[in-house]
Amino acid sequence: MKICILGKYPPIEGGVSASTYWLAYGLAERGHQVSVITNADEVEEAYRMRLSAGDEPLYAPVFPASGGSVTVFNTERPGPRMTHIPAHNPFATKLAGLATQVIRSRGCDALFAYYYEPYAVAAYLASSWTGVPWVVRNAGSDLDRLMAVPELGTAYKEILRAADGVLTRSSGLANRFLGMGVRGERLFQTAGYSPPAAFFHPGAPPLDVNELPKTLAPELPDGGPKAFDPAQPTIGIYGKVGITKGSFDLLHALSSLRQEGLRFQFLALTQGQGFPELARAIRDLGLDDRTWALPFLPNWRVPSFIRACTAVCFLERDFPIKIHSPVVASEVFATGGCLILSGEIARKHATGEALVDGETILLVEDPKDHAELAGKLRRVIEDPAEADRIGRRGVALAGDPGAFGRFVESYEQILARVAGGEPEARTFAAGEGDDAGELLRRMPWLTALLPTEASELAESFQKTLGPADTGDPVDAGLAFCELLRHRLQTNHLPGDKDLVEACLRFQVHRWQAQRDSEETRRQMPFAASDGLRGGRVSSPAAGALRPLRSRHAEVVELGYDVVPLFNGGDAQGVEKRPTIVCFLRAANLRRTELKLTPAVRELLELCDGSRTTDQTIETLAERRQLPPAGLPEHRKQVLAALQQLYDHRIVIFAAQPAAEEAQPPAKRA
Repeated sequence: MKICILGKYPPIEGGVSASTYWLAYGLAERGHQVSVITNADEVEEAYRMRLSAGDEPLYAPVFPASGGSVTVFNTERPGPRMTHIPAHNPFATKLAGLATQVIRSRGCDALFAYYYEPYAVAAYLASSWTGVPWVVRNAGSDLDRLMAVPELGTAYKEILRAADGVLTRSSGLANRFLGMGVRGERLFQTAGYSPPAAFFHPGAPPLDVNELPKTLAPELPDGGPKAFDPAQPTIGIYGKVGITKGSFDLLHALSSLRQEGLRFQFLALTQGQGFPELARAIRDLGLDDRTWALPFLPNWRVPSFIRACTAVCFLERDFPIKIHSPVVASEVFATGGCLILSGEIARKHATGEALVDGETILLVEDPKDHAELAGKLRRVIEDPAEADRIGRRGVALAGDPGAFGRFVESYEQILARVAGGEPEARTFAAGEGDDAGELLRRMPWLTALLPTEASELAESFQKTLGPADTGDPVDAGLAFCELLRHRLQTNHLPGDKDLVEACLRFQVHRWQAQRDSEETRRQMPFAASDGLRGGRVSSPAAGALRPLRSRHAEVVELGYDVVPLFNGGDAQGVEKRPTIVCFLRAANLRRTELKLTPAVRELLELCDGSRTTDQTIETLAERRQLPPAGLPEHRKQVLAALQQLYDHRIVIFAAQPAAEEAQPPAKRA
């Protein structure tokens, strides 16, 4: 096949560009002609890889034995002839135009876009202009961060519904895509990325650090120490800098070990917007005499970096994007490196119980506990041989050498199918996952309340009423809830009738918040734009702005606190007390449910855009007849509640009063 790929590609650093690169490499190795359309040459310096002349054969590899190859096409950088007002770099337009040129000139059969902005936008345009079928895959930040912005979410959902294929590994994400209106037969299940064993293996040659440029200058004199000693214990990190990456936790732990007199080296293959702050911390903590900071290197040189380290740290914690699934751990395992891993990432990793502290990894449950982290680092520094043994045992967690081939093959099959072929390609087809067992898995409260009747009810429903042709598991779930409500009203269900009714109401609202409908698509979530633009809620920043609640938020009061039942709890823990829950139909359909106190519900009711934040605080104070002495604490509490509502996108802060909602157009017969 002739395949066109739009996405991040070296010299852009990042997990997305890594898997895009290796996918292009693997497809070409299997004999396909791959054209990569990218804006990588325009990446900002903070995230630019450093490619050398010797990297050219792997940058655009050619495989004479199979006849496959990778050809890279970069967009033109902005210049005087691209200027316009307001100024911006027209990435999506340039990528769409370049992809169209390549498709027409090279006769491409299928188009793959990885990451929504700007690549899926450009692929959608190029496909509509050329008629070439296309598929799209999300990362983490586009689906759970960018798509949460209502206007972006609307655009991306239109694009997803128009795609010939939407790719995902997760049934949970598949359900979200179904809720957005993507048809089940267009949802394809891919194999997970696994590092290519030809590059990531324990025999990879260690990096010659002394031959590489250092990037800490001028923050550190001459960029750091003069000579790297391969025989000295070396702690390494690679990837982007950040607080949630554990970068600064690591520095504090290393500083305490330095004060103990331990000898070690710190090797950082890292850049990013936070890099200057990292460099200052290295200097302030007295680590500049043992730190080598290297620029981002190409994906195919990462194995050599890992082999140059006694242990590699991957300490991501409190990461805001929950579906984020980085590949660092898998790469370190495959290369035989000793991995010092955070508890947050350990819980995400597919190997699960095989991650044994002191056997296959060194586990740091919370990197913010610098003493715990320092203790694991001390083991590596004092006994490098133990670190080597841990790394060699960890190789078994990398999976078998054929995993990379299955990863590439799954994409090959999907692209062949949308291009008109008939090979096997696994889809989340209509009706999949809607059997009785799946229904009960998604409704744990039913088994908890009716342990003997739940299975019979679900099986009976599937045999008689299950709408298997809808392709939407929410449809099946809602229909099942209607059956349960009917049986409840006709006294054909045992147990506490009021408790079951509360659970049914919660379940129905949860599922309704996880789907778009024609009605909700006609209704803007906010009739204004967010003036706070992601900042913190404070009097200086938000006092003159107007808190405005989402029209897609629904507040429900229940007679029982059933939330624990929906999180795997048992019936014994349910309390009979008024419970207020706000369900939000988020732009990206990420499940958003928030328990409210009566005071916060009252606050939310006032968030109609008619008054400023300061006026809202004053209104609540007047209602409570607060004395002047209580106003500072009252303001603090209201701002904290607004911050929570803002974090969940239940409210925004508008600069102007909200616009009137237009009436939807009349339906045509």
